Amino acid sequence: MNASELGRIRRLGHEQCRNQRPGLKGDSGAREDIIGAAGECEFSRLSGIPVETKSLRGGDGGIDFKTHIGTVDVKTFVKPNNLLVLPKDIPHLADFIVLARFNVDTETATLLGYATAADVRASSIRSFGYGPSHFIPVAALQTMARFWKLFRANKPVITSGFVAQCLTHGTYDAEGNCPGCYPDQERT
Repeated sequence: MNASELGRIRRLGHEQCRNQRPGLKGDSGAREDIIGAAGECEFSRLSGIPVETKSLRGGDGGIDFKTHIGTVDVKTFVKPNNLLVLPKDIPHLADFIVLARFNVDTETATLLGYATAADVRASSIRSFGYGPSHFIPVAALQTMARFWKLFRANKPVITSGFVAQCLTHGTYDAEGNCPGCYPDQERT
């Protein structure tokens, strides 16, 4: 599934159009959903974790992916000069916030860098014309190479007779999920 298809599916779940993202004045809400989906599709492609394809009424609550190293929220913008997070979203931050740049011509995204929830909470607040936001300049983000090194170094390896250990809770189930990290996950 590509970003355009996924964005349109998600648009169906929204009751009303959200505020436009910076750089998208005049674009439809469907376009905003395509932009967000593009970043998630790229993270999914690189991580091997499937993207959520269901239409989520009211959005995803700031969590795009649940991984073995923590939760991830991918923020995608057409002109990503800064990672921007609204103050109202601070209580619900993912463990890692990844910034992506949307390519309008190809409807794809490039992952630029990431910040931890603690980095965002400690960041300055400034208005860029769309209301106050916590911000971290792109140049100050941690590199995606560092993220992938952390991701791969701690990836659970499940083989016959061996269960890897979650860094926080101690174990993974047979599918590589930590019951402590994701207690609400359906089990078979």
